[in-house]
Amino acid sequence: MGNPHNTPARSLAHSLVSDSTSKLTIFLSYVHEDLEIATALNNTIVDAFGNDVAVFIDKVRIQQGDNVRTTINENLEKADILAVVSTGVDGPRYWAGYEIGYFGGVHQGQAPPNHPLWGTVVNFCSGKPPDPVDAYKYLPLGFDDSELEKSPEEFGKQLTIGEDEPLLLWFGELFTVTTGDQLEAKKARQDNFKEIIKGFWKKVFAAFKDRPKSEVKPQKQLKIRFNLVPERQFQIKDDAEITLLGNAQSIFGIPNQSLQKLSWKLFCAELIKAEGSLAPFWIATLSRILARAGRYEVNGNVIWSHNEQRLFQLFLTTYTTYHNGTVEASLYIVEILRRPDRGDAETTLLAKGLQSALRFRSLFLEEDGLFNYLNVKFPHNALSQVAADIVAELDLLNSDLLDADIARPTRYRGILELSDIENMAGTWMPLRGRLLEDCKQAIDASDPKEIEVARLGLAATLQQIESTVGPLNEEFLRAIAKRLMTIADEAKTKRDTHNGHPEE
Repeated sequence: MGNPHNTPARSLAHSLVSDSTSKLTIFLSYVHEDLEIATALNNTIVDAFGNDVAVFIDKVRIQQGDNVRTTINENLEKADILAVVSTGVDGPRYWAGYEIGYFGGVHQGQAPPNHPLWGTVVNFCSGKPPDPVDAYKYLPLGFDDSELEKSPEEFGKQLTIGEDEPLLLWFGELFTVTTGDQLEAKKARQDNFKEIIKGFWKKVFAAFKDRPKSEVKPQKQLKIRFNLVPERQFQIKDDAEITLLGNAQSIFGIPNQSLQKLSWKLFCAELIKAEGSLAPFWIATLSRILARAGRYEVNGNVIWSHNEQRLFQLFLTTYTTYHNGTVEASLYIVEILRRPDRGDAETTLLAKGLQSALRFRSLFLEEDGLFNYLNVKFPHNALSQVAADIVAELDLLNSDLLDADIARPTRYRGILELSDIENMAGTWMPLRGRLLEDCKQAIDASDPKEIEVARLGLAATLQQIESTVGPLNEEFLRAIAKRLMTIADEAKTKRDTHNGHPEE
């Protein structure tokens, strides 16, 4: 049974014929997606057998005001045959599954007199029959990819119905029950059935042609159902449920791909166990996104994969709230791909180095910077929010540093002394680790005393970054500026020489 749709008028009169005039009754069960095929099967049976076979199809036989379940039950009880149409991948859903179960329940025991097919179940499906009826008669419906590449006209021209056609053989059974004759002995009737079945297959082919050929969903996805902890803005309750799709486990270093749906508590435990885990920051980022989504603040959602191998951006696609306080969110995880470098390798490297150095400066070293230690020590915003912002910006900064090849000091030979690059990395990396730990404590702090301790610790780390990394940042900017000036002077000299006007 599906949702209400119009059924072609050609078969309405036949479908509404009183069952008392019919010699055989068929209950047609289907899922919504197969309505077109179910309707075609109904019309085919009616065209072939007329009033001798009554077909119950809900779209015609259930009238406005009828009790749906009562009508379904009554017609299942008096049907000789249950014909199940299920060509989708999911098999029968509620009504179709209910009809299969009820039919089996009321057709146990000995068949009534003159009802030789009483209790018969026939499957019309593509691929493996659905589980509830996989032990019964199976009539395949479906096409391979090469057939579906044909046009309806091409398919119709090459279509032939042989005497071993499964649908024709089934019609032979129905013909014998309704007439007492063998179909093979009635050549004209058999040929008529073949033409009718041809029309059915053309309808089925047209229905399959309208279905998607393929659907690619390469995105890694998280679906989360949760209740936020009201007093702790960036924390999610342990009993929240998270579903990982598209092999999202690989981002977090979770080797067991069978862990697709699990509680938030178990998810966090798996993150902690993962190789190269960044669990505190993954958890903080996800919590921050979900906490802010209700206020439509969904920017800065960047995470590193385990071992900081690849950078991903999280896109919140849906955020559904319920009256009981539950929230359902869907997040797509998309890898941030590096744009291919073009042009001179040195100027490209200088541009990337300049970008990373300026981003760092704007975050931590400028007096008006959001993360200046004084702005954290005497804040205007909640500490947990500031800490979450720092974590998000560090992810973006790390992307810039990776792109600028700061981790490979030899790339900057001729711009800086290698010892200077090593000194920068050796100074910044321990402070970065300490900064992330301070941010985690600031996010987790709940009572006023914990918050104050976390605030002072975070401010002290930021102050140390300003005093120790600041001079190194300035030296790096001067070195890049000097090299850029040299490149500009060399370009001018070359141009002047080419034009015949060398500088004097």
